[in-house]
Amino acid sequence: RPGDAFVVLASDGLWDVMSDQEAVDVVSDTLKAAGAAGGAGGGMPTADAVNAAASAALNAAVARGTPDNVTVVVIALTWG
Repeated sequence: RPGDAFVVLASDGLWDVMSDQEAVDVVSDTLKAAGAAGGAGGGMPTADAVNAAASAALNAAVARGTPDNVTVVVIALTWG
């Protein structure tokens, strides 16, 4: 919806152990730490920040003991 900063696409390995909101929180917190969109700084996130956010969600799923393979893609959105 307009104003959203990103979309999280992931396999069931993530969703088996994490709610939608938990995934959004992990991604948002990672982007905030990078000063990117979804964080206090506003602005378009760098590719490195988006990759770090996807990795953070993946690592969180693994840390929670997901029994399945995990794939996570974060797509940064801009609105003009």
